[in-house]
Parts: sequence; C-alpha cells; structure tokens
Amino acid sequence: MAKVKHNNFIDTVDEVITNAANAGVIHLRATGEALNGRHITINGKPSYHFGTTGYLGLEQDRRLKNAAKTLLKSMVHNFPYQKHIFHIRSMHR
Repeated sequence: MAKVKHNNFIDTVDEVITNAANAGVIHLRATGEALNGRHITINGKPSYHFGTTGYLGLEQDRRLKNAAKTLLKSMVHNFPYQKHIFHIRSMHR
C-alpha cells in the first residue's frame, strides 16, 4: 500500500510564513521619527505605505476635507432627529 503524506493546514500556514520571513518580506519593523501614513521606512529604505489608504494622501487633501464637511452639513437636514436638536439649540441662544 502506498504511503500517503497528510498535509495539515497548520503545517502549510507555518511553512508559508517561515518562507516569507526568511525571504525578508514579513515581520519587518518600521524605523524613523514619525509615521505620516503615506511613507514608511524599513531597514533604512523609504517606501510607500500601502497598509492604509494614506499612500493616496486623501487624509491630507484640503479639497476632500472641505467636500466632506459640506456633505455632512447638507445631510443634517435629511434626518429629522438632527433637525430637532438643532432647532432646540437655536432656541436657547
């Protein structure tokens, strides 16, 4: 009878992670003074940080921030509860 090699899922995951760590692509440490969300320094080499959407610079774009504020202000008028709260606040000024 042929000998069957059983492949355990945990063994496979362990092998993949071990190989990736040995190749230097995971378990890395960021260095540098500060993280700005857009760039990251690993082993002295600056790189784009794709772990968040910060590499797009959206959180620092003044146009996007202003558009979001405008949208939120306009949406307040679509929710009756907020209308009620703003009405009460304006009455007490």
